[in-house]
Amino acid sequence: MGNSLSQTPEPFLLFTGGFTQLRQADPFLSVGGIEHDTSKFGKGISIFGLTKEGAFVQKGAPVWAGENPSFLCLDPRGRFLYTTNETTEFEGKKDSGGVRSFRIQPSSSGEVALELLSAQPSLGSHPCMIATDKRGARLFVANYSGGSISLVPIKDDGRLAESRQLAQYQGASVDPARQLASHAHSVAFAPNDEAVFVCDLGTDKVMQYSYDTVTGTWTPNNMNYMPLQQGLGPRHLVFHPTLPFAYVVCELAAVICVYRYNSDTKCLVYHSSCEMLPSGWPSEGERSKVSAFNNGKWAADIVCAPSGRFLYATNRIHNSIAIFSIDPTDGRLFCLGHQPSGGITPRQFSLTPKGELMVVTNQHSHNMVSFHVDRATGILTPTGHQIEVPLISCVRIVNWKDLERSAQ
Repeated sequence: MGNSLSQTPEPFLLFTGGFTQLRQADPFLSVGGIEHDTSKFGKGISIFGLTKEGAFVQKGAPVWAGENPSFLCLDPRGRFLYTTNETTEFEGKKDSGGVRSFRIQPSSSGEVALELLSAQPSLGSHPCMIATDKRGARLFVANYSGGSISLVPIKDDGRLAESRQLAQYQGASVDPARQLASHAHSVAFAPNDEAVFVCDLGTDKVMQYSYDTVTGTWTPNNMNYMPLQQGLGPRHLVFHPTLPFAYVVCELAAVICVYRYNSDTKCLVYHSSCEMLPSGWPSEGERSKVSAFNNGKWAADIVCAPSGRFLYATNRIHNSIAIFSIDPTDGRLFCLGHQPSGGITPRQFSLTPKGELMVVTNQHSHNMVSFHVDRATGILTPTGHQIEVPLISCVRIVNWKDLERSAQ
């Protein structure tokens, strides 16, 4: 393709996923759920260009990817896109969702196509998160309602081989609405792929494993899991890009726990924690409005800036992005403030590779919003650009130039 792709007007490409079925991933349905326009629902994976100013340019119609392609994952080299199908039945197999792989096909005209390569069952209900190792050789799947982790080998051409279950978790914790059983919510790899960590929202544990990058096998560490304070609900975990620290966003308590990572034992050691919501919120006037919604505590995603200086996490109900600075000596967090997300239910978000722009998915207002990121202060400023994407739940960002290199 030569240098053709670098001539496209937008420097970034976005892939978005979401829910094709109504009233999904809403734990508050017993009290009516999050109010939103129920005439809109997702139609698959959408593709957009993103300009330096944060404007969105749609690239064709959505690509059908099965029911509820709610979470997306990019191949480390940008060749393939993987998605969950967050369901309880997949191609006739009950008690299982699914995963699919697509080849990314950019063209010199600036358009992008997705070619469906393969699909496999996730071997557990409601697969809510997927991640590849750094070699792009294996796809790990967290099955939320199934309380399990599955592994799907990835062939050289991006096709998925037969799934196998790695772990089935048991247990519960103290929240009678959300913690009656195990709910595996995410998988995260240590910086050199030497260890794997699983956040189990239902049991208040972070499972810890050693990982063999050659064989793909994992074994429990000497300390099989890191217990959290009961009722926190660990959801997602990210590592600092250069320091030996990991950060866990806890959905039920709207708290971020900080851990020191020991690369010798491949275990996490608790360090500190930081509240995600503003002090004094909800106010007396707001308290009655959010009391049925876990008192306004419904944390979602977490991302560390490429510089390692700042950390961001989303608050649903409060509909904000919490902004933190990171102490370079001990990894401790300090809250700098909160930026309104520009919509309702900011479920997931991504930064551009160098961290100059942030894109946030607001599930229940059906919109995607961009922000300028001040890389010196960490502060976010709305670009003024947004676009409608019904029941959006995930966005992934890649450089056009990276696509060009992967296509050669």
